[in-house]
Parts: sequence; C-alpha cells; structure tokens
Amino acid sequence: MLLVAEQSAEHGTKNILAFLSTFTVTATNSEGTDDQVLTIVIGSIPPALVTTTLPDGTVGTVYSETVVSIGNEAPVFAATTGVLPNGLALDPITGVISGTPTTIGTFNFTITASNSAGADSRLFSISVAGVPPVITTTLADGTFGSAYSETAAATGEEAPTFAVTAGALPAGLTLDSTTGEISGTPTAIGTFSFTVTATNSEGIDDQALSLVIAGIPPVITTTTLPNGTLGFAYSQVVQSTGYEAPTFTVTAGALPAGLSLNAVTGEISGTPTSDGTFAFTVTATNSEGTDDQALTIDVIEIAPTLTTAALSAGTVGVPYSAALAVPGGSPATFAVTSGTLPAGLTLNPATGVISGTPTFVGVASFTVSATNGAGTDLQTFSLTIVVSPAALAATGSDSTPALGLGIAGLLLGLALVASAAVGRRRTA
Repeated sequence: MLLVAEQSAEHGTKNILAFLSTFTVTATNSEGTDDQVLTIVIGSIPPALVTTTLPDGTVGTVYSETVVSIGNEAPVFAATTGVLPNGLALDPITGVISGTPTTIGTFNFTITASNSAGADSRLFSISVAGVPPVITTTLADGTFGSAYSETAAATGEEAPTFAVTAGALPAGLTLDSTTGEISGTPTAIGTFSFTVTATNSEGIDDQALSLVIAGIPPVITTTTLPNGTLGFAYSQVVQSTGYEAPTFTVTAGALPAGLSLNAVTGEISGTPTSDGTFAFTVTATNSEGTDDQALTIDVIEIAPTLTTAALSAGTVGVPYSAALAVPGGSPATFAVTSGTLPAGLTLNPATGVISGTPTFVGVASFTVSATNGAGTDLQTFSLTIVVSPAALAATGSDSTPALGLGIAGLLLGLALVASAAVGRRRTA
C-alpha cells in the first residue's frame, strides 16, 4: 500500500512518502498459538528530534546525554549554530553529547539530525555550573627567622579568593588573597591557630589551620676569651645565636675569683682578685635546646708602677697623710728601702699611706719600693716639714733664744724647700 501523508512538527510540515505493508504473524506449538500484527515501512522517513531539553552540567564532572530522533533511516547529527560548552563534543553517529565541562556559563546551540529523506533541527541550551571551593591544605611548620612559603590549596571552579577570617597568622607572614600563598619570614615563635576562608561564585569553604613556628636552639659563637689582669676591671660578653634569647650559666669549672656571669646578657665582668688559669664551661639554654662551650681565662699579675711624682709638704704638729698611688689597684706591698721618713711619720706596707704627726722641721729624702709577684718599682721622694705661721706668731717679738731658734728654724725650712730636688729611679 502506498502511503502519502503529512507529518506536522513544531519546526514545520514535512511530506512523507512510503510504502506500508501490514500483515499478521501467527506462532503455533503443541500448547497453542499467538498472533501479532506487524507493519513494514518501505522507503525513507525524515528524522524527527524527540529530545526537547538537555540537563545542565558542572565544571569538572563527566557529562553524557543523547539527542534522540525517530525515523527509519539513521540520521547524522551536527551542531549547526552556536557552540557546545567547552570540553563537550557531539557524536555525529549516535547523537551523544559527552565530555567534561571546563568552563562556567550558559551555552546555546542548534542540533540538526539529517538523513536522505530530510532533516530536523532544534535549539538547545546547557548551563554549566561551577564548583564550590574546598580547601584541602595542611600547613608545614616554620622556623623563626627563616623564609616560609606554603599555599592554602583549594578545589572548585571558578578559582576562589582567600582570606583569614578568624585568628591570626604568625607575625611576619601574610596570605595572598588570589593564590592562597602564605609567605614571609616569621618573627615570633609558638603555635598559631587561624581560619582560612575560600570563596567563589558557587559558595565558600572554611578551614581551621594551625601553624607551628619553632625557635632556634642556641649556639655559643664565642670560642676564646681575652686574658684578665689581677686587680683591673674585666668585661667580656659570651655571644650566641638562636631564638629565643638564651640564659647563661657556668655548668663546669669556675670563673676567676672576683668575676661573675650575667645570666641574661652573658657578660663576664668584675675585678679579678686571684691570678692563674681558670677553665670553665658556659651553657646557653632556650626553649629549643642548649649549647655548651668550654672557655678559659688567664688572669695575669703585672708589676706595680708608683705614679705619685711628689709629696706635699707637712707641718710640725699637724697630722699628715699622703697615699702612694699604684694604678688599677694592683696588689703590692710598700717599704722604705733607703733614707728615712720625717720623724713622726710611718709608711703602711699594705696601703702605701704615709701618715702621722711630724715632730721636726726639715727635708727628708727617701726611696719607697712597691712590690708584688711580678716585680718591683722604686720611687725617690723628698718630703719637707715646716713650722706653721701660727706657731711663729705665738712667739711674739722678744729676742729670746727660743725665738731665735724658732726664726732660725723657719729660715732653714724655707731654704730647704727652695733647694730640695726630687729624684726618681725605677726598677722592675
């Protein structure tokens, strides 16, 4: 039978020419029979697209949908206008749109199915959504004073922006809002807890993170110390690296007598009171560890030097005191090695002080020695003793023998003062 008909579709009306043959097929066995009416179409029918819409997709998620058409000759499919979402392709034989979308957006396109009898087209739209971000990062620990760089990685599409929304990063570090990189040089130690939030057009994700910034164990960099001098002030600092600042202690041996170690600054200071070689160990300690350093200080004794060049005059009957100076407090014993002190005066062998009350007018010349274990220094002095003007005035103007003696004594004293010479010699 020849069939001529019209097929109406939303895209237009098509004329269909085909031959129809209708017949009944009967199946029989010993148990019974079954009849089935069948129709055979002889000739081609243009394709008709049955699929009217396509589901949306998601970036990064596999997509597969089939555009279905009817007709008795398999059609060929093509996207004839617009473009499919990036990452998707249309199979021209099967009509399957498949792939993995890579771009967010709404994509409009026309699919046409065609065979030898004709074609059918339909406009489709696929919206491709992004993916909310998910932060996947744990952070490596850092070290005080050392450059640090770690990235707060996140999945999702489109690329998120990053922010610290709770807590705080360690001092010296910052978060790049675009890349999620945490970088810088830490300037504080400790455990720092904070929240990083990633945000894109599809949503947000919060991630609590913790970053440990460790200190640096101390290392004592001072390996030798200069010698000290007996009786002279001494000051040297034991230097160290590391963070936090360490405390210092002497953990073996002993410092020279008179010296001490400052536990905070590492300064060894004081005035040595004993000579010799002193070996000891200094230990620096902070929260990250300790370091020991064996050190030695040699305290030497130097020969004394008498720096007093002259002595002031004394007066009969008036207490007198003058100290012989030895710089730096160098220990010494003092003695008169030649000549004699004025009557009534004595030399203290430990302090070098000449003191007492003079009893006679005159000029005394004498040599004083200052001695210690390293040597001796000698100094010759002249010391003039005079009569006080008050004593002269008390005698009046009578030309008594006593007055004559007083005047004569005064004149003698003045003459001796004018002619006295000071000599000096030094030996070691």
